[in-house]
Amino acid sequence: MAGNRLKLARAERRMDMGLFVGYEKEWKGVLPKDNHILKGGVAIPLKFSNRNKGTLQAARYGIQQSEVQLREAELQIRTEVTQAYYQYEATRRQLEQYRAGMLEDSDKLIDGVVYMYQRGETSILDVLIAQRTYNEIQEEYL
Repeated sequence: MAGNRLKLARAERRMDMGLFVGYEKEWKGVLPKDNHILKGGVAIPLKFSNRNKGTLQAARYGIQQSEVQLREAELQIRTEVTQAYYQYEATRRQLEQYRAGMLEDSDKLIDGVVYMYQRGETSILDVLIAQRTYNEIQEEYL
């Protein structure tokens, strides 16, 4: 779009020459007389204000601004994609840690605390804390 503005500004600065041709027949009364007139000419406008190059510069700056905005959008997209990729990698590694042993360890912990409670070696508070820890690990995994 900015390129089209530059083309328009250049076109407006071109010399607007004109060529005209005409034919006239003189009518007086009902019948035409034998006066035939053939006209022709060339029109060349003299533009004294053609030195003002502000329109061209504005169009060029518009093109540069469009290019900068395009680069900015590309950088923003690249940044967002990179951030999403690093977030994906972090989540994948965290999932591997859960699968590698945290789930099994939390199962063993809750089983051990319940077993100790059944034998009377620990209180119900320790069982509830272990159950809460187990639930949090399961929730984070999911």
